[in-house]
Amino acid sequence: MWLGEHTHLPVGTKHPNAVDRVLPERYRRFPDPWAVLAAAAAVTDRIRLGTLIALVAEHNVLALAKVIATVDQLSRGRVEFGVVTGGTRQR
Repeated sequence: MWLGEHTHLPVGTKHPNAVDRVLPERYRRFPDPWAVLAAAAAVTDRIRLGTLIALVAEHNVLALAKVIATVDQLSRGRVEFGVVTGGTRQR
C-alpha cells in the first residue's frame, strides 16, 4: 500500500501533466499517510506499507522519524520510505 503526501498546496497550484493544468480534486483531500498506514498495519500482516513521496522538508524531522519508526514497529518491519525534498512548483 503506497500513499503520497500533500500537507498543503499553495493557492493557484497547477498540475503540470494535466491538459488543462487543473489540479485534480484528490490532491486537495490527501489524508495523512502515516495515520492511514498505521491503520493498515493493524489489520494486515503481509502487504508492504510506504510512501510514494514524503515531503521531509515540510516536517519536523525528529517527529517524522518517530512516526515512521512507530508504524514500522506496528507493522513488524513492513514500512518502506520514499523521500523527496522538493514541492509543488508554482507557474
